[in-house]
Amino acid sequence: MTHQISIVGLDGSLSDQSTSLQALQIALAGAEATGAAVTMLDTKELDLPMYAPDLPAPPEALRLAELISQTDGLIWSSPIYHGTISGSCKNALD
Repeated sequence: MTHQISIVGLDGSLSDQSTSLQALQIALAGAEATGAAVTMLDTKELDLPMYAPDLPAPPEALRLAELISQTDGLIWSSPIYHGTISGSCKNALD
């Protein structure tokens, strides 16, 4: 039996008209067309609080960590603000 590759995509834009989200959707559609199982996550919907190491991890952070630990690949899509990725993407990385 062949293992189906799984890909998690994470959109780091908070804009309703995000071109980063559109790019991620295209990339995930391409992965899906080759037989991958894809899951898309949107930082707007994850509702992750700012990382605080002294507090217990919130359920959404645990869900994100669980998905990432079980996937074969990640595709992150973020707008570039002031020469770097968005704050919501940075927070999800933390």
